[in-house]
Amino acid sequence: TVTFQSFNQSGHTCRNVIATKIGTVYPDEYVIVGGHYDSTSSQPQTLAPGCDDNGSGTALVVEAARMAAGFDFERSIQFVLFDSEEQGLNGSEHFVDEAVGAGQTIVAAIIADMVTYYSSNFGVIIEGENPWEWLMSIMETHAGTYTSLSTRKDYNSWGSDHVPFQQAGIPAFLAIERDWSSYPYYHSTQDNWGNIQATAHI
Repeated sequence: TVTFQSFNQSGHTCRNVIATKIGTVYPDEYVIVGGHYDSTSSQPQTLAPGCDDNGSGTALVVEAARMAAGFDFERSIQFVLFDSEEQGLNGSEHFVDEAVGAGQTIVAAIIADMVTYYSSNFGVIIEGENPWEWLMSIMETHAGTYTSLSTRKDYNSWGSDHVPFQQAGIPAFLAIERDWSSYPYYHSTQDNWGNIQATAHI
């Protein structure tokens, strides 16, 4: 089931996109798989292609939903694309506020932001906080088992959509490419497919 969750930000109507797959055993417990689909640049109103930031995270969420469609899960899963991350995590804050206000039980949130580029480190940073080491370790273990990605855990959460979940006491982490800070087209008009396709297989 797909729904839109609308909210107002600085006079603009924004919307999160939420696809829900109901669990078979604990339907009232939710796992969130999310990423933001908005983008920015030096020309945010006219040219902000946002292929790595965060078309890549958006593609990951959609692909995860596609792969999950043929399976049953004990808990419900919500695949969420957040709006207005670049203006201050507004979409994820709204989502978390609505969920907490409705008494929704979220057992974990997995967030993807910039997951296609690398220059020297073919890997992923797992960014979270100490209370949710158990969740970060699951990601670390499975990355080692099922992929050739290197991993690094960081314990200083900031700047992306995992933060509102953590601030609400919800276990969450961010998956982000290890070389994100060296991506030369970050928040630029050149963050396009041509500049990430060589490393998109990450």
